[in-house]
Amino acid sequence: MKIQKNYLIILFVLVAMLIINCLTALSNIQNTDYVTCGNTVMTKSTLDNVSQIIKSVSTFGTDEALSKLTAESERLQKYRTALEINEKKRSKYRGYEMTLEEAEKLASTSTMTDAQAESKKRIVDLAVERLIYVRDYPEYIRNLQANAESMMSVSIFDSNLKANILNVEKSYYGFENIKISPEQDAGINILFKDRITDILCIVTMFVCAWLYISGFRAAAEGKIIEKSRLSVAALFVSAAVIMMYAENGIIAEKSVGLGDLSRSVQSVWEFISCPYEISAGVFAAVRILFKMTGCLIVFFLSTAFLSSKSRFKWCIVLFPIMTETVLTVFGSKWHVFSIFSSESIIGQYGSYNILGGIFNHTLLLCIVSAAVLIFSFLWAYRTVEGMLLSEKNAAERKYYDEMTEKYNETRMIRHDIKNHLTAVAILIDDGKIDDARKYLDDISSEMDKVRPPVNTGSLVLDSLLFSKSSEMKRKGIKLNTEFFIDFSENQISEYDLCSIFGNILDNAIEAAEKISPEERYINLRVKRHLDMICIICENPYNEINEDLSTQKADKAYHGFGLKRVRKAAENYSGDVNINCTDGIFCISVLLNFSSDIKK
Repeated sequence: MKIQKNYLIILFVLVAMLIINCLTALSNIQNTDYVTCGNTVMTKSTLDNVSQIIKSVSTFGTDEALSKLTAESERLQKYRTALEINEKKRSKYRGYEMTLEEAEKLASTSTMTDAQAESKKRIVDLAVERLIYVRDYPEYIRNLQANAESMMSVSIFDSNLKANILNVEKSYYGFENIKISPEQDAGINILFKDRITDILCIVTMFVCAWLYISGFRAAAEGKIIEKSRLSVAALFVSAAVIMMYAENGIIAEKSVGLGDLSRSVQSVWEFISCPYEISAGVFAAVRILFKMTGCLIVFFLSTAFLSSKSRFKWCIVLFPIMTETVLTVFGSKWHVFSIFSSESIIGQYGSYNILGGIFNHTLLLCIVSAAVLIFSFLWAYRTVEGMLLSEKNAAERKYYDEMTEKYNETRMIRHDIKNHLTAVAILIDDGKIDDARKYLDDISSEMDKVRPPVNTGSLVLDSLLFSKSSEMKRKGIKLNTEFFIDFSENQISEYDLCSIFGNILDNAIEAAEKISPEERYINLRVKRHLDMICIICENPYNEINEDLSTQKADKAYHGFGLKRVRKAAENYSGDVNINCTDGIFCISVLLNFSSDIKK
């Protein structure tokens, strides 16, 4: 089936994008000699050395470790000074003063060159810088709160701004007790530099949406698709997005290491002002969740755009452009792709005063993201369902035209019957009785090929029933019909009749095929009571394989087949009832064919 082929293509595209993302991430890391730790750029080898030094003093408290490393830094500086004094033969250099004898003695205590001592001192100083960050974090939080408290006493601020300032103070309450880890944050910084992955994901979403829609349209040429399965497609692309970003984490871990993900996110220098007491791992997971939401929004909007025939679909393109323009004019740090860079919002405190209430940026991002996601899903679902319904109506119209053509062929055969009878009479007059019998047998055989199983009064419906009965004969299904009505005497259109009978018989044939050949049958009865027509179709179903109940049967019928039947029944103030009893599936359609029914 064509749509299954497109699902395989979508799967292939997702796998290909995973491979491309993996190769791109590996290439970027391998070609990068420098990494960012805190606010410092260093080589990978320097990063390893700094990490080893920090690890070597991890058993000590922060103050004790800082004291040891500071003393080591001073010792190295003094050693470098001794080397310079010994070489220049002068007693003062770089703020240190010592005799030549002292310098010569100190220089002889180590075999390091000045360059080696300088490199080691820089590594120690970087470790000291990291430990100072850990030590001073509580003071940083207390300063934030003190600044907020002092600003509250300034009279130039209005009540709204003061409420925002007060909220800042409350947001960081107790944060001075958060334990900051001295681990380097180079791996986390690499993990968060994934803009190429963002672009790949956005492109992937559009391609998958195009394949998804084109698959349904291609499949509709040969078979009507009953369900859109939009949620299944969304699960596929969501899994792919999560795996793409997870790849980045694995690669970052293998290259420079992510460290202990249970450490507080404030241990990462870039997120020192994060107003949430969460771990770095949770922070990264929430960030991926936002990105997945953004990708789903792109997928749903692309699906809605590609499946919609409305002129308003261009609003999908214009809306983000207009939104970005407005945000730029007002100087907001938000933009239409904020959901893909959520760390800039989650990792820093920010709030808006809305209707007298203070709402932080993260809460607003969650609300806006959820609202846009739900809206885009409903829009996509509605447009896809509308597209499939349109395709089904087109298929039914085409089928209706084919039945009309068969009807015309039947009329031509019946029109030629006079000529056939003349030919038979000539054969009899010439005494060719055997030839006349053979000719009559041939005519009878041809007539059987176009003779409908029942005369309904509608030649187009007769052609439809003839087509379905021929299909049933090929599949070994016995058709029993009882028609107590002439459809030529009512106001029901032939198009609606074909839609109703075609859909219920298609489902009955599909169910009967799963029954053993000797038990396959379909009972089709049509009767009239006053101005009401009752169409009843019964067929057995396999309880073991189908596991049907009354509710399950309705689900089996659910889709555009049943929707189309219900819609046709509603056009004539009718109804559709479904029942399952003792392995017999029964659908009843009631139609009012009085002349005052407005269709």
